[in-house]
Amino acid sequence: MLNKKLNTEILPKEFFLKEQAILELFFGDRAEAKTVNKLKKIMQEAVMEILGLKEGIADSEKVKLNYALEYVSSAQLGLMGYWFKNRMELPMEELGEMMEKINLTGVITYLFNDIKKADG
Repeated sequence: MLNKKLNTEILPKEFFLKEQAILELFFGDRAEAKTVNKLKKIMQEAVMEILGLKEGIADSEKVKLNYALEYVSSAQLGLMGYWFKNRMELPMEELGEMMEKINLTGVITYLFNDIKKADG
């Protein structure tokens, strides 16, 4: 794993509790597509920076890279939106760990190794 724990000092849970109106812009029922798309672009740029994908990608692979980045950013925002709409029922740290596992192993592996294994 990346061994980077969710830094709650940078974005503490209190932010999510206090700034409900701001979060409604991104995750609420009336979130505007333009605002969400801007956030997705920011996330995609961050992923490219963290993983060193800004350079060294063949032109023939850039289209696939864009699809993969769209997938990751949409999934991340979807989970965060679901968390917000469900009144942050999971602790923030647990959500972060879950997102990291899903990102690094894939959702099917996560479902079988973490969810199903916990049941039986």
